[in-house]
Amino acid sequence: MQFQYEITLPEFLEMAWLRHRSSIRWIIGISLGALILSLGVVFYIYVNHWFGLYLISLSALLLLMLMVIPSLTFRRFYHRNRRMFAERKVTITETGIVSDTQLGHAETTWDNYEQVCETRNLFLLYQTTDVIGILPKRVFAGQQELEQIKSLLSAKVRPRKNASMSAAGPGAS
Repeated sequence: MQFQYEITLPEFLEMAWLRHRSSIRWIIGISLGALILSLGVVFYIYVNHWFGLYLISLSALLLLMLMVIPSLTFRRFYHRNRRMFAERKVTITETGIVSDTQLGHAETTWDNYEQVCETRNLFLLYQTTDVIGILPKRVFAGQQELEQIKSLLSAKVRPRKNASMSAAGPGAS
């Protein structure tokens, strides 16, 4: 199978957020923000209004930073590295995936992939925790071709025994 496409900003953001939300930093940050918010409400009601408002503001700032700063960073990365996401020709064969872009030619055999993760719009092919190939579902002609690639990917990409896997991707950092 051969496809020609470019990776769009929404596709990159979907992959980046999935990767980001699988990290332990994200989980700890959200938990800490919720804890501080709860403490702020308790302090506001039972102890001191001003300190409670301070804690609520602090948690709002932390949660806002967890949501806004990564989004801005992902968008900046995408726009600064447009050639990385530009037009590509991808050929999927029984031996692996061949990709040609203006940046170069890459041939990757199936045993170099740790995991395949399917989202609503994408197939994400993990070579490592941070090296993730994006294959948009929009490139497939129909449901039959989509089912064919699903079965090929599930047959060819076997998680490595020593790689830690989660629903969002391999490893959490």
